[in-house]
Amino acid sequence: MNTDPQLFSELGYVVLPRVFAADEMSRMRAAALEHASHVGDILSHPELAPIVYDDRILSALRSLGIWPARYFGDSNVSFLTGPYGFHRDNTDRGDPNAPDWQAAEYPIVRIAIYLQDYSSHGGGLEVLPQSHQQCDGPFAPAVYLNSGLGDLVIWNLRTFHSGFGGRHLPPQPLPRVALFLAYGLPGAATNRYLAFLKTRTYQFEIWSNSLYRRSTVLEAERRGLLVRDLRADLEGVPGLGRHAGYVPLPYDPPA
Repeated sequence: MNTDPQLFSELGYVVLPRVFAADEMSRMRAAALEHASHVGDILSHPELAPIVYDDRILSALRSLGIWPARYFGDSNVSFLTGPYGFHRDNTDRGDPNAPDWQAAEYPIVRIAIYLQDYSSHGGGLEVLPQSHQQCDGPFAPAVYLNSGLGDLVIWNLRTFHSGFGGRHLPPQPLPRVALFLAYGLPGAATNRYLAFLKTRTYQFEIWSNSLYRRSTVLEAERRGLLVRDLRADLEGVPGLGRHAGYVPLPYDPPA
């Protein structure tokens, strides 16, 4: 799947249209609703696990330069509704001197698959273009992405975004169901992000409830995806998952 890595690098997001067919979306939605009580990540989901290593997603990651891609269990099926304001998902969100902002390119992305149409309804993703390029503003005006059913939405974790945008449009009448998945390049930024995730209550719960089938992991790795099972990192380690809200991760400033 071809994307424009230069445009993604400039804007901080991309929408890939009609990646999934309508019947696939219907099956995903039915599976998500049937297993609404599942609290683990998507790779541990009874039916949706293959989405994590779907060739179309891996192709998009390759095209954007997120390859070899590492998957580390930062994914979920979301039924949440807003309103939420704009925020970033990366480790260092408001400190321009922190490690996340010392490199021009931040190597972690999030992918959204919305299981309802937002091309003419509100409730989809809204972003601040180019907000991943610098920690502080001013930033360009917000853009509502108008994602259609079957579209793949990808954004850099440093990008300001709102998961419930498009308030100028009529609300989508279907209950909101969305799949969110994060991937990163192996390296210091991803390792720091994992250290940050270990402090978060929601991610601790996801990892604690994510039991992978060996055949699933082997298939993901056969396709080139690097899978890290974080459950082993949680055993016998006190003090993990302390923070329900965002708390910056400490760092040593450069000498």
